[in-house]
Amino acid sequence: RPPRSTLFPYTDALPISALSLTPGASARRNGQVAAAPARRDLPPDLMGLARIPGWVLSGTPRVFTEGSLYGYVDGGAEIFLQYGFRNLWVLRFLPAKPEAKSGREITLELYRMASPAAAFGIFSTRREGDEPVSARIGTVHWLGAEQASLVKGDLYANILASGCDQAAVEDFVLTLDRELPPGEELVPPGLAAMPEFNLVPRTERYIFGEAAAVNESPLFAADFWGFKEGL
Repeated sequence: RPPRSTLFPYTDALPISALSLTPGASARRNGQVAAAPARRDLPPDLMGLARIPGWVLSGTPRVFTEGSLYGYVDGGAEIFLQYGFRNLWVLRFLPAKPEAKSGREITLELYRMASPAAAFGIFSTRREGDEPVSARIGTVHWLGAEQASLVKGDLYANILASGCDQAAVEDFVLTLDRELPPGEELVPPGLAAMPEFNLVPRTERYIFGEAAAVNESPLFAADFWGFKEGL
């Protein structure tokens, strides 16, 4: 029997871990960025990632599977695996216009999880709840000048930005949301049953498995919480 999934509102989130990257290429014609050719390093439903306006892939996307995830998310892979990890693509984007580079770059870490619930669970444990959000982006997300996060269907996206302002990150996330495949809107089980009184918006946690529970708080290691059931 799989570990019990538990929704728990909590205001102290984990510090968001900064991860690394490496990514794709595009051709130029007469100073313009040409349409990217069909890529073999991205699955068909993620080909839109090579078409984000104003940005081009740099290098080849790095791909991680269940067996190689520990080589990238050192110390945190167990949480992803217990939620139900499938694949990770790490892509590095540079500005399409050379004159706009000046140290600007964006790294996209895109995790495909076993289900929308698993993707939301990872997302929920990596936010504080007080981060800015954009009315332009309908998908569950948060924004910052150096980092942003988004969950759509079974995909969890972590965006790391360098040399960018928050407006540029917002535009990137907006386009990313449009290019990702349609995803099921997830309302975690039990959320509707929670009392709204004094509930701090965007602080819900969807905790799945012992590793996520203990990282949320050492107090959750106790058996009576039920997080370890089935492990």
